[in-house]
This record gives sequence, C-alpha cells and structure tokens, in this order.
Amino acid sequence: NNAGAATFVNLPGQLKNTGYEISLTWDVIRNEDWSLSLSGNAAFLDNEMQDFPLFIETGGINGQGLTGAYAQIIADKLPLYTYYLNEWRGFDANGNSIYAAADGSDTGLGGASKKVLKKSGLPDTNVGFSLNGNWKSLDFSAAFYGQFGGYIYNNTANALFFKGSFLGDRNVPLEYATANQAQGDPNSPSTRYLESGDFFRFANLNIGYTINGDRLGNYVDRLRFQFSANNLFVITDYSGFDPEVDTNKAISGVNSAGMDYLAYPNSKGFTLGLSVGF
Repeated sequence: NNAGAATFVNLPGQLKNTGYEISLTWDVIRNEDWSLSLSGNAAFLDNEMQDFPLFIETGGINGQGLTGAYAQIIADKLPLYTYYLNEWRGFDANGNSIYAAADGSDTGLGGASKKVLKKSGLPDTNVGFSLNGNWKSLDFSAAFYGQFGGYIYNNTANALFFKGSFLGDRNVPLEYATANQAQGDPNSPSTRYLESGDFFRFANLNIGYTINGDRLGNYVDRLRFQFSANNLFVITDYSGFDPEVDTNKAISGVNSAGMDYLAYPNSKGFTLGLSVGF
C-alpha cells in the first residue's frame, strides 16, 4: 500500500484444470415432410490447487449469531471452494445437535472439529441436450441442461430455519418446525445445511406454425404463429428455491461458489406470438 493506493499481487501456487468434453449430433429423420435432429454435450471437469502454501477462507455465512462464520476454503491439493465445516450427526435425546469430534466420536458443539470435506461448490459434470424438428409447416425445438457433482450451502436455512426461530413466531418449513431440535440449540454452521446441487432443467420449448404463399391471398405473404416457454420444470433434491444459484459470499475479495442466501429462483415464462409478412 503506497499513499493509500492498493497493490494487487498474484498469490503463489498453480491451479490445475483437467477434463474432457463430448458433443454429438444425430439427424434422426430428414425427408420432404419430416426432420428431427438431436444434439447433446457433456463436460467432465476437475481442478486442484498445487504448490499453494496458503489457507484462504471464503464462502462467508450471514445471519444472526453467524458473524465471522465461513463454509469454504482454498488450500493446497484441494479443489477450489472445498467445504470446511463441522460434521452434523443429528440430535441427542435432549434435542441438542451432535457433531463429529477430531477423533471421529460424537460430541457437542464445544468439542466439534471442522473437517475438510470431499465436496466443492463447483459441479464436475455439465450436460446439455436439445432437439429440433419440423413436420410440414410445424416446427419445434426444446433444450435441456443440468449440472452434477457440486454442493450448495443453504445459508438461508442456516440463518432462518431452526427450532428457536420457529418458536419465535417466524415461518419455517415443516421439517424444521417438527424437528427434534431443542429450542436453545444454536444454528451453528455445519453439514446439516450442505446439500447436493444436482439438477436437470427443461430450459426452453418453442413451437411454431408458418403459413406461406397462395394460402394467404394477395396481401399477405407469410403468417407465423409461435409459442415459447422457459424454465418449464427442474428435477432436483435441493430444498431451496432453485439449485442453479450462486450468491457471491466473498471474504476479503476472494469469491465463493455454490452459496445460497436469500436468492430468487429462475422465473418461468410463456409467450404467444404472431408475425405477419407482406
């Protein structure tokens, strides 16, 4: 820092990325009246920090009683945004959370030991699939995509969904309201709020019908009706609004990945259209 001016320096170490991608296209039908083609792609990716002597925290966790908490690290011989959390093992007979101690035994929050998890905020598999076709004057297309292998830290649930919050007259999902958790059990960050971010989404559908030429008379050359829909459905086990989320919970300018905090879901939309050519 020189006279108040910040100086940015590259951190030591290397990021090694490996993987491969597959893409295929198949013309299933192609004749005078019919056409149908299918396309698909998949990418399989891995990354690892190497020769990196630092231990950097990121993935800050927000909420009452969670000041200074974080969920992810960047460290040597680990993927980017590896989760670093207490392992939650359920509730004891009194409704207090059970965690893993350093030796692997059960313990309370005071004896819990954070562990490096083999889970990252980045997916390791991305897939996409589309189809395009027509039958005479009718045409259609559809697109799907998905991500697998990444994990989401549900900061929204960590901050708002626990028994003490419910008994304080706050609306929470049924599973938290009816849990065996004691009212005074703190909502400490842990694997309780770490979930698979796998999903497969029906992203887009388009259907059109075109009328050309003599069928339209002397004044109109082309008439097209079109229907489109976006985000028709998503298949996932994630309990939040939408698994395709990435709230930036950076710490000291180091970005995070796979964090969810009060994020809005992707919207669903439908459109009808009519175009006329003269």
